[in-house]
Amino acid sequence: MNPDNIRHVEINGRKFMFCKMTPKAALKIVKLLAAKILPFLDKIPFASLAGAVDGGLDDLDGFLEGLNLPGIASALDLIDDESLDKLIDAGLAHSYEQLASGPVRVINPDGTYAVAGIEHDVKLTLRLTIEAIVWSVADFFDGKGWSSTFQGMGDLFKQGVSTLTNSFLPQS
Repeated sequence: MNPDNIRHVEINGRKFMFCKMTPKAALKIVKLLAAKILPFLDKIPFASLAGAVDGGLDDLDGFLEGLNLPGIASALDLIDDESLDKLIDAGLAHSYEQLASGPVRVINPDGTYAVAGIEHDVKLTLRLTIEAIVWSVADFFDGKGWSSTFQGMGDLFKQGVSTLTNSFLPQS
């Protein structure tokens, strides 16, 4: 594997590896993001949420008061189950957990979970999905002013996440 196409992170003490999607698969995700997710993102003040998370519950109350709840509710209707499944499946299909025996797919090609404990962990599934997708499609958005939009979304799930070196890659 080309190390430039692999990213390693640690999430809550667990080590994961993300492989970039092929350009064709990544462009399909970009199309889906543009059509389904972007209309939703302008309804969420990510900078306020990041401050609320950092500041504790007092700031969170202020953030919640400022949310455009009717706008969020209508935007959620744009994200149908099929689109959400495509995003999750694409992200998890490019995610591996680094175990003592080596990297193990998070999900199998048939959609079943290959790593114990992830199938019931909504927060970890969301983190893995976002990390894998952002890693694969970020190049498309660089320099177009969109990276800051996705940065805010990614920052929400960065608690307990750190980037690792390629030290546990198989040496060729």
